[in-house]
Amino acid sequence: MDEEYYSGNPAIYIQLPERFAVQTLYRKLQYVLDQPPTSLPFNTQDLAKTIAFYVDIGVLKRKYFKKYCKKNGRILLRKVDEVNSQRKNRIQRLIEEAEAQRHQEGPVSQ
Repeated sequence: MDEEYYSGNPAIYIQLPERFAVQTLYRKLQYVLDQPPTSLPFNTQDLAKTIAFYVDIGVLKRKYFKKYCKKNGRILLRKVDEVNSQRKNRIQRLIEEAEAQRHQEGPVSQ
């Protein structure tokens, strides 16, 4: 479904559960394409992280990547899993660091 189709059919588009993900990814892709080619590696990382997040929370369905992207879909999903694993590890590390800092500071008196 392209932008012209959904713009002309808002009643259909508004029902799509992934519409916000599509809008976000479309804006990010437009941004990447508008930047100089030298910044492509940095800008595509943000786009990849956003795709990975939407797949992880189930907004974008893994089964459709497998169905419509065939071999490349499997490669993409492996990368999605890698990116999500890194994100979850960073979050866990931040939680552990915050807890360690809180224990070092001792109880807060009020």
